[in-house]
Amino acid sequence: MRVLLHTIPGSGGSRDVYETFEQVPRVGEYVCLPSESGRDWYRVALVVWEPERATQRTRTHQVEIYAVEVDLRAVLGTIRGTDPVVKGLLD
Repeated sequence: MRVLLHTIPGSGGSRDVYETFEQVPRVGEYVCLPSESGRDWYRVALVVWEPERATQRTRTHQVEIYAVEVDLRAVLGTIRGTDPVVKGLLD
């Protein structure tokens, strides 16, 4: 499904891009996007469904997602003690 993804970097500002997902990410899930520096990780903060867009001729998107940039290592560090697989990735 094509979505309008509003990404909010840690330094502020925002960037809007169209992305296609097989399944729409839910609030609290993470998405990874390619960037000039490699890959940027974002945590989904808000999902807005727009069913009326499906009936419009433009049909650019039916869902808007707002996601905030996160530091992947910090996120993995928070679950390090509870998940042996993640602990192995960070060691």
